[in-house]
Amino acid sequence: MNKTNKEKLDEQFQPWKNYLNHVIGVLAFSFALGSLGTSSPSTNAFISLLFILALSSYGPFPEILKMLESKENRTQTEENSRQTIIKDKLGKRSLFSDYLIFFLGWLSLALVIASTPLSERYPFIATYVNGGNTINYSQPPVPCVK
Repeated sequence: MNKTNKEKLDEQFQPWKNYLNHVIGVLAFSFALGSLGTSSPSTNAFISLLFILALSSYGPFPEILKMLESKENRTQTEENSRQTIIKDKLGKRSLFSDYLIFFLGWLSLALVIASTPLSERYPFIATYVNGGNTINYSQPPVPCVK
């Protein structure tokens, strides 16, 4: 790609990058922290994940990828362009360089979702997630008697 095509591509990806970082990433991190303060953080974080997945489909996805993905019979050049764009703009390296806030938001939400199963193996996680109240998941709950 020559310089002008790369600049055009960057212009198309900038709104998508901003949306993922500033909306989805921040929202995922906020939901992860908010879920920690509830009585069932893993369940609430999972519900938050479903909401964020629905929300992320409404972002300003780059037009060039929409066009290339919707084409049924792509030429070899178009397929090579699509794979190059995906590798350069959506690959592992760009996840940490361009989408770091997005990645950290998802990571925090995933860790809260996994906190209940992990706390059975590592009790210090239960202390943190439950605010100092450790829960013994191996014992059945004690019924409340009035």
